[in-house]
Amino acid sequence: DTISTGGWCYTENLKIKPAKEVIHAMADTVSKNGIVLLNLSPKADGTIPADQRKVLLELGDWLNKYGDAIYSTRPWKTYGEGPTKEPEGGFRDHGKFSKLKYSAADIRYTRSKDGKTLYAIVLGLPTSATTLKAVQFDRNVKVDLLGIETDVDYVIHGDGTLTIQPPASVEGLSKSANVYKITGMDFSK
Repeated sequence: DTISTGGWCYTENLKIKPAKEVIHAMADTVSKNGIVLLNLSPKADGTIPADQRKVLLELGDWLNKYGDAIYSTRPWKTYGEGPTKEPEGGFRDHGKFSKLKYSAADIRYTRSKDGKTLYAIVLGLPTSATTLKAVQFDRNVKVDLLGIETDVDYVIHGDGTLTIQPPASVEGLSKSANVYKITGMDFSK
């Protein structure tokens, strides 16, 4: 993927994607067993322009906090759930794909290599309850929100769905994407 909105090399007036879009595309790709190689567009002298450095630093900050859901993970049974769908043709039609706008209603799943942890990546700031319907949870699970020390309130319903309440304060949460870490089940199956 390229850090810009269309060009693969540096040009004057090159438009750079916001870090949020880069993070969303990365989470979506990794949840589908993909690998992300991010193309930068340095100037002819090799310097990386400030707007691209800003996105890279924001991406690095996000990965420092939530990287457990990306690094050394595996796809889960389904890549995710939510209202935003990739258009037909997907990556073949980069113009349509780059116009996707994810929200906190869009969830992407990854799992740890050992199958003991499921990560639910919420592609936005969770300000209302998040219900995970694509997974059948049992009563033994524990839910944490990566990056903060606050306990998370959640309910496992009779049909196995899980509803997670966001913390009362959004302080410390990412405006781009947040990660629920779910343990207590074998997610390798």
